[in-house]
Amino acid sequence: MDGSPIALVNARLSGVEQAPAALGTYILTRHLILLEAEREEFRARVPVALIAPPILRLPHEPPGFAWKVPPPPIETLTHQVLPFFVCASQEDSGQQTEALANLVWTGSSWRTHFPRQLASPAGVQTSEPLPAGAVVQLHSHARTKPFWSSTDNADEQGFLIYGVVGCIGATAPRLLLRVGINGHWFPLRWNDVFRS
Repeated sequence: MDGSPIALVNARLSGVEQAPAALGTYILTRHLILLEAEREEFRARVPVALIAPPILRLPHEPPGFAWKVPPPPIETLTHQVLPFFVCASQEDSGQQTEALANLVWTGSSWRTHFPRQLASPAGVQTSEPLPAGAVVQLHSHARTKPFWSSTDNADEQGFLIYGVVGCIGATAPRLLLRVGINGHWFPLRWNDVFRS
């Protein structure tokens, strides 16, 4: 080491432009403390804490999400991931099991990755590491409504886009999406994530 201090926390005031630090940057805004981070594929700002009373001299800066690469096509979800989830929800044993899929950016295109998984009606686990380039991680809740369980919150601690699909087998499966940075999340709409 050269004796230089190591910055473990990077922070800025709202209205001051600077690129996020490798481990993220905390932003103090009028109403919120945000955590901002950037990776090759996208940039995001997620809320960490509410500021009350507001700091009136600081500008408002909202949470947000923006792609830096072309978003995955909606057909990846409808033609690849959903059929896999439907099969998992109709196991021969009669149990409706959860399932897991990753969307991976290869540097020029998207591919779907289905890791080896051990699934049950209440969860899904894999011993495989997240593949390089994984950007979106989706799991199913079989035929129940999608929601963020306490298990999901405990598991989804990385810097990824997370999704849960429920009501599988119904005429219109339901999808919840959020971007996560170190256990802080911001909800997204399907058209924030997928290209139609």
